[in-house]
Amino acid sequence: MPDRTPAQTLRDGYATPGPEATARADRRRRELAATYRPDEGRDRLLALRDRDPAAYARIADPMTTIGLGSYAVAKAAHEEVQRDSNS
Repeated sequence: MPDRTPAQTLRDGYATPGPEATARADRRRRELAATYRPDEGRDRLLALRDRDPAAYARIADPMTTIGLGSYAVAKAAHEEVQRDSNS
């Protein structure tokens, strides 16, 4: 078996899942959505990151970037769960 890169391992892990993996992913998405708490400051940073990446890069340290990424993922999961609940 050839050596696998971490990216290949991740791609395989996120490949089209079976029913048990789909239920697990849905449960995980709901758990992640439950961690979301609206934060105006982080929403402004997300807007800046999207609107002006250079300006964002000048003010964001690595911990801010990591925290903002976690916030963005939780927010996206929350929005998905809300959409699913309203369907």
